[in-house]
Amino acid sequence: MIIKKDKYPQILLIHPQLPSNKRHKRVMPLSILYLASYLRKKLPKVSIQIIDAHIENLSINEILKRIKTYFEPDIIGITYWTSQAPFAFKLSQILKENLKNTLIVHGGVHTSSLPEESINYADCLVIHEGEQSFFNLVNNWIQEREIYNDYGNIIIKNENRLKFPEKLTYIKNLDEIPFPAWDLIPVYKYNTPLHVVGGRRLPIIASRGCPYNCSFCVSPFIWQRKVRYRSPENVVDEIGEVIKRYNINQFHFWDDNFLINKKFVQNFSELVLKRGYKIKWVALSRAEHIIKFSELLPIMRKAGCIGIEIGIESADPDALKAYHKDQSLQIIAEAINLQKKAGMTPLYTLMAFNPGENITSYYLQTKFINKLLEEGKCYKLYIGQFATAYPHTEFFHRIEDYGINLAKSWSDYHHHNIK
Repeated sequence: MIIKKDKYPQILLIHPQLPSNKRHKRVMPLSILYLASYLRKKLPKVSIQIIDAHIENLSINEILKRIKTYFEPDIIGITYWTSQAPFAFKLSQILKENLKNTLIVHGGVHTSSLPEESINYADCLVIHEGEQSFFNLVNNWIQEREIYNDYGNIIIKNENRLKFPEKLTYIKNLDEIPFPAWDLIPVYKYNTPLHVVGGRRLPIIASRGCPYNCSFCVSPFIWQRKVRYRSPENVVDEIGEVIKRYNINQFHFWDDNFLINKKFVQNFSELVLKRGYKIKWVALSRAEHIIKFSELLPIMRKAGCIGIEIGIESADPDALKAYHKDQSLQIIAEAINLQKKAGMTPLYTLMAFNPGENITSYYLQTKFINKLLEEGKCYKLYIGQFATAYPHTEFFHRIEDYGINLAKSWSDYHHHNIK
């Protein structure tokens, strides 16, 4: 059944497939869920739908068939990582051929990093933080005003030249963004288990940004090395809503560095205990913050934290220095030991083929991990991946200095591949 148009647009948001779609973990597209919830708040009469080609393993033809059967979108937004870019580009070409009057908008990390490429497949781009800017675009469509004005993080192509925003805009109060629009996706299909204990969990984000400048990470570029936190009350309210609506009590914080803000972590943990929520959760933090705020570990554990992920990445001091990780193996070992003493299960991530590494680096890595295991300072729980030179990172710009780049297309740019 085709939804009839009125003065309010029909909006479709699409999450593309991942290259390793069938074996990759099921990644919930929080970015477009926030876009949808923010638009609903600002423009409650606008109709919004989501197609997640990743979770449903949909081909481009299957997406087009579904659109022609159920939608008549005025605006289509496609948000994607670098590895999803080829799928997004081909999809956009097909959509533009079949939906002549539909506005195609691209967003996400790859779009923000390489707008000169993405604009060739879209009518306009929303870069960096998207909620306010996408709302502005849609609102101007409703008001029949020129969509491409100077407000917000919007890029257009004018007379074959890109028109960039004069200044990037960011939402000062993250509590203004409603909880993700979970009802627009099949929540229970995102069944990636929680680290250590297994079982269903939901991702949650308490902050945006990181002050550090690791050469392999795109976060410094996207968030400009500034950190903004939601209020503890807002985050705990979201946890309560998830428990009530979906009976899920396990959470994975996707923050770049959860332990930067001591006051937030303290108040968050106290609120969880005060409300009596029996939850389990994990978060990511640098080792030095675990040490700096080690007095918080007992209350975090009481509030349900079962472990903190530490980005070790390499056990070679030369490599740690090369990509600006700026932490020593001694600090990492101490942070792991502090977690153990607090009754947590330490988690850690490692990368292979980092800048500055050689064959000796993997001997050092094995030696370091085995020592921790022998001393009982950690369990053998780690996440392995290959270093990836994502666009707009220092690693990307210096890739030829480090060795051979084996990637043949953007679809190779995910951490399952040796590049």
